[in-house]
Amino acid sequence: MKQGWLMAVAELTAMNSHCKRSKVGAVLAMEERIIATGWNGTPSKWDNECEENDTTNKAVIHAEANAILWS
Repeated sequence: MKQGWLMAVAELTAMNSHCKRSKVGAVLAMEERIIATGWNGTPSKWDNECEENDTTNKAVIHAEANAILWS
């Protein structure tokens, strides 16, 4: 499988993150077919504040978990 284009999709997906320090994107794929995408951040309908006083907000969800949750 050529994974370069999937990595490009993950990098574009990361741009959706509101986190300032680290923007992460994830792509769930099977046989070169995208199943879901996700990015790191707080849960839906929460304030988009990933960092509190130079530490990561405990409510931040990993990009991979978000991709699974939204699939």
